Amino acid sequence: MANQPTVIKFFAPVIDATINALMQAIDQRLGAGQRNFIILVSSPGGSVFHGLSAYNYLKGLPANISTHNFGSVDSIGVVLYCAGRKRFCVPQARFLLHGVSAGFPQGANLEEKQLEERLKGLRIDIENIAKVVAANTGKSVDDVTRAMLDRTTLNPRLTRKKPRPGGSLTKSRPSCSRPDQKSFRSSIKSSRDDIWMFPSCLGGLPNHAVEPSTGARHRSEER
Repeated sequence: MANQPTVIKFFAPVIDATINALMQAIDQRLGAGQRNFIILVSSPGGSVFHGLSAYNYLKGLPANISTHNFGSVDSIGVVLYCAGRKRFCVPQARFLLHGVSAGFPQGANLEEKQLEERLKGLRIDIENIAKVVAANTGKSVDDVTRAMLDRTTLNPRLTRKKPRPGGSLTKSRPSCSRPDQKSFRSSIKSSRDDIWMFPSCLGGLPNHAVEPSTGARHRSEER
């Protein structure tokens, strides 16, 4: 059916093999004329490079992309999730924001300038991630940066009213909704009671998900 979206399951760390598989799966269906995609996301995070690249790739596609958190979207997985024009979330999901780390091989020797280069790279990665999350949540870059450095975990909550233009979402008691009920919107609510406008609405998962094949096993990695 022409109007039936393609549903792709991304249940994996954000690394080269999984992101390449995701891109290939979407490219194949784009070539067949598909323009509507739902990406089911549950990821522990992974590579900043691949996460930001996937975000920019998905945002630039001539297609309607929706993302759906069906478990945990952590670390750079949040950036991948933000690529959806519409974003959905199951009620039992979570989001985790934290800073960027750098790994060093055992016995590595770095000169001062090399350490400065790595530090500059970390700062740029944090800034780029914060800009992506801020652009998709109604938060400022400074707010997102502080949340990352505080290792903030967020839970989904429903709101019953649509936000006014330029305003924040109003809070209400949790309820159940379906993704096609436009009168419902959802937010991300932290323990400090501030609102993060990550998903569009809560709801059940769509059926018939396609899992991209990477041809390799992947181990979980944190950014």
